[in-house]
Amino acid sequence: MSSLRHDAAMPHVTRAYVALGSNIGDRLALLQHGLEMIAVLAAAPDAGSLPADAALASGASSMLPSSNLRASGVYETSPVGGPGGQPAFLNAVVEVSTLLHAEELLARLMLIERQSGRVRGVLEGPRSLDLDLLLFGDQWIEKPRLHVPHPRLHQRRFVLEPLSELAPDLVHPRLHRTIGHLRAAAEREYPDQRVERLTVALRAGHRLSSR
Repeated sequence: MSSLRHDAAMPHVTRAYVALGSNIGDRLALLQHGLEMIAVLAAAPDAGSLPADAALASGASSMLPSSNLRASGVYETSPVGGPGGQPAFLNAVVEVSTLLHAEELLARLMLIERQSGRVRGVLEGPRSLDLDLLLFGDQWIEKPRLHVPHPRLHQRRFVLEPLSELAPDLVHPRLHRTIGHLRAAAEREYPDQRVERLTVALRAGHRLSSR
């Protein structure tokens, strides 16, 4: 008589949301590159064992299926915080399903930033590519180097607008309000934050296309 085996743990998939931003160089190309690299490095749990260049060069063959990764539209937004006189940002949000733990995903996002020329100097200064882990399932994590949900998520229209495209009914784990409600509240509270949706889309494994 056979019996079920319980010695192998089933993989746990978590849905995470990552904000992408750029206001230096070819902003659109940098967002597209960030999307593609998120698909690569969030897909395979062993990608971190590869040399950085090899992991980032592994290309579309390692990408998640399209059903496991979605991207919002692209928005041009005014800078929030930091030194004055900065150029406008392009922003988007990506939804990705991953087997990684939150700390592992954050480490890979920082790797992508470094490989894209990000230098952390002036606080909230100009950035070639900025990747922020906004939400990680329904988890509420407060560690020295990791805060999820992102602590300023509810104050940033440049994040809430694209995030609400993907998940308007998602409930913020700490504030217990939907993303759609937070977006509407931020629109009323921060009318000076300019947010304009563009007519291009980011797609993993594809060139930029109209939307």
